[in-house]
Amino acid sequence: MGKQSASPCETLAEQYQALLEVSEAIAVHRDLPSLFHDLVQRLHHVVNFEYMRLLLHDSERDVMRLHTLEAPDQKCDVLGCQELPVDESPGGWVWQKQEPLVVSDVEKETRFPRVTELMRQQGVKSYCVVPLTTAQRRLGALGFGSLQKATYDDADLEFLQQVAREVAVAVDNALNFESAQSAQRQLAHERDRLRLLLEVNNAVVARLDLRDVFAATTASLSRVIPHVLASLYLYDPDQDVVSRHALASPSGKGLLQEGFVGPVDSTPAGPAIRTGKPALFDEEDLKRLQSDVARLLLAEGVKSGCCVPLKSHNRLLGTLNIASLHPGAFSQDDVDLLSQVANQIAIAVENALAYRQITELKDKLTREEAYLTQAQRLTGVGSWAWDPSESHNYYSREVFNIFGLDPAKGNPTLADFLRIYHPEDRKFVEEAEKKLVSEGQGYDVKYRIIRPDGELRFVREVGTPVRENGVITGFVGACMDVTEQEMMTQELRREKLYLEDEIRTEYNFEEIIGESAALKRILKQVETVAPTDSTVLIQGETGTGKELIARAIHNLSKRRERTFVKMNCAAIPTGLLESELFGHERGAFTGAIAQKVGRFELAHGGTLFLDEVGDVPLELQSKLLRVLQEQEFERLGSNRTIRVDVRLVAATNQDLAQMVTDKLFRSDLYYRLNVFPITAPPLRERPEDIPLLVRYFAQKYARLMNKQIETIPAGAMTALAKYHWPGNIRELENLIERSVILSQGPDLHVPLGELKAPATSGHNGVATLEAAEREHIQRVLRETNWVIGGPSGAAARLGMKRTTLQSKIRKLGISRDQR
Repeated sequence: MGKQSASPCETLAEQYQALLEVSEAIAVHRDLPSLFHDLVQRLHHVVNFEYMRLLLHDSERDVMRLHTLEAPDQKCDVLGCQELPVDESPGGWVWQKQEPLVVSDVEKETRFPRVTELMRQQGVKSYCVVPLTTAQRRLGALGFGSLQKATYDDADLEFLQQVAREVAVAVDNALNFESAQSAQRQLAHERDRLRLLLEVNNAVVARLDLRDVFAATTASLSRVIPHVLASLYLYDPDQDVVSRHALASPSGKGLLQEGFVGPVDSTPAGPAIRTGKPALFDEEDLKRLQSDVARLLLAEGVKSGCCVPLKSHNRLLGTLNIASLHPGAFSQDDVDLLSQVANQIAIAVENALAYRQITELKDKLTREEAYLTQAQRLTGVGSWAWDPSESHNYYSREVFNIFGLDPAKGNPTLADFLRIYHPEDRKFVEEAEKKLVSEGQGYDVKYRIIRPDGELRFVREVGTPVRENGVITGFVGACMDVTEQEMMTQELRREKLYLEDEIRTEYNFEEIIGESAALKRILKQVETVAPTDSTVLIQGETGTGKELIARAIHNLSKRRERTFVKMNCAAIPTGLLESELFGHERGAFTGAIAQKVGRFELAHGGTLFLDEVGDVPLELQSKLLRVLQEQEFERLGSNRTIRVDVRLVAATNQDLAQMVTDKLFRSDLYYRLNVFPITAPPLRERPEDIPLLVRYFAQKYARLMNKQIETIPAGAMTALAKYHWPGNIRELENLIERSVILSQGPDLHVPLGELKAPATSGHNGVATLEAAEREHIQRVLRETNWVIGGPSGAAARLGMKRTTLQSKIRKLGISRDQR
């Protein structure tokens, strides 16, 4: 039996006649589904096949996509072969090589296992695949399958390729048409959205009332994004509530009303307000809200919705909300468009709020007009009015005086005023006046003028429309010369800046009182070390204000915004000092019933002030040294290391260097503390500060006791200035407090009898030795006329170095005015 021809036509002429008919028939189709349907019907007259499949190459994914055009069973399973890599598909092989492929016996084919197995299952015995290519591009391949073996051979390929070329042109045309249609739909889609944004923009520009803007916006929005409900929420951050300012529900049930005010989180707009980003919601989200708003939306039949925040200049104004009766009604594209619309609505909201403020200012101006009329003559305020219906302008005489114009020349024109406005201010004044006329927007501006005589003046002017029954019938305003006020303001501003600078540079030491050279030297040291994080050791006698110096260091440092923690080491029992410094865990020792945070943890990021640091026991000094060096420690009862960032300021009235020599203080800890030593001078070395301190303490305690202390007797002040003050400032403060208590009138009564002279003798050997040494040094100083250095100076006569003598003079409290 002879082989069946690949074409049912008997002769070559019949083949090409049929092929011509196929070409003419399929050329009219512009979409793939109708092309494929007609292609199957026509090709049966040209080619013998039971199966026909079209394979198109997907360039984005580099796969061959299968289209089944004809099969004995149209529901035949092609699962797993709808998309195949190019190398695993016969069509891909043909597409790559641009050569036809003939398989006479499927059972013997091994190159394409997945496709071959599918063909065996469907009974295909042989098949042929030819390239589907036009002059412009390679589209894919066209395959024919037969239930008989060897249906197609090389003799049929020329004809089948001719068929494929005709089909390729039709498919290419359909693909191009489909691409053009898709592009056209996309352009129409973009056009509709751009038109919406333009309409919203026009509504914002043309309307001042926010509800009018919203109504125009929702009317345009419904044509692009279908919805059943739309609302506008305004957000009040002070009360954390939203108000439903506007509502559009043309097809709703009317359950929702304008004017609602409620908590933010009771509405679907809550997530959008909290995050500042668009938020979608569905029916389940509404059920979870369990609020009246959510129940009403569910009663309206809402299944999905979108809330978009209204933001302007990083300020959250509210949300634009839309809802639909269909689940998942809004795509990401819709959300993006709504965000753009919301940006326009935000401008309208901001304008409406500004408009309301302007209206309030106008109302205030109206209330004050009666007063202004009477006050013009006294205050020099000029007024003006303009009636546009009569093109009539009125200017009071004060306007002429302010602007330096001559009333005899008639009313000035706008051009006259523009020439007088300062060139730098002319534009914004002109814009304010134009908005008053064109938009009815009042203004309150301050600007400069250059009068015809060349004098520069400052003018403040307000303008507002006059409305009758909501219609603008004219404009009125007032202006006044504020040059003197402006000059005073500028002068006060300069003085303020100067004084602030003075305070920062000279007097930024809170309660540290005094002007002596000794004190200024110490404060200069404070200013030098404060910006650093270095450890500071403050030494000095008791009562010299070491804590105030430490606090000044903290306040001038970069840590001033953090905590200043202080602790007196001498006031804490030795057994509890470690717990106070480093804290403890619960159960660390008997009585530790709860966890305690230590002072170092409390001072993290700030400053820790340890007063009387010389009283820290030796066994604890090593742990203190470690936290200073490594900024880490462990609480009592814990093995967890805690890291901190603490600046330490220590103070003592003891001689730490001598304590190191006596093995009472660790030398390494001393050197770690003594990075930047500051010695607080005793009060006897700064006698010129005593009057300032006396007045300060007198006024301080007088205010606390509700007394009036107006004068301090000169004799008392002299006695106080000459006293040696062994207790320093603390002793002086206590004495002045006692004096205020004893004072019955405006004069400060100082109990001078309580002031005792320095002891010169006694039973204490140390005190006697000090007194003898002081007296001997004073005598030598008087003999040398207080010349300390040099070959005939006091240091040489005493057989000691000049610096040693100066140290002893300070230590023994010797001053030149002592006798």
